[in-house]
Amino acid sequence: MFINYLYGLSENLKDRKVNEANVSIKLLETINKYCKQHNITMVINGIHDEPITKQAINEWRKIGILVNDISVDFTKQEFNLMPYDGHPNEKANRMYADLTIQFLSEKIMF
Repeated sequence: MFINYLYGLSENLKDRKVNEANVSIKLLETINKYCKQHNITMVINGIHDEPITKQAINEWRKIGILVNDISVDFTKQEFNLMPYDGHPNEKANRMYADLTIQFLSEKIMF
């Protein structure tokens, strides 16, 4: 009986599939609208050199969000902390900072 109940729940969840990307886009669109209403410039940095990040960047730009692609290739050892983990290292973080400062200087007046 309990197994049938769980199966029914899982089938119900499948029927109510939500495209996570669309939810994220809608959420960011709403946040961007709020920012504009309060004279705040919203900027998103894309930090991963992956197709899904590139796709997200294109979608964000379509809805009018200011996007800065600062991605680095983490497969290159010069940008990660391998063999310990794949997080960005000091060099990658310096690049993130420099590219962000450059972008903000060019796109937003301080």
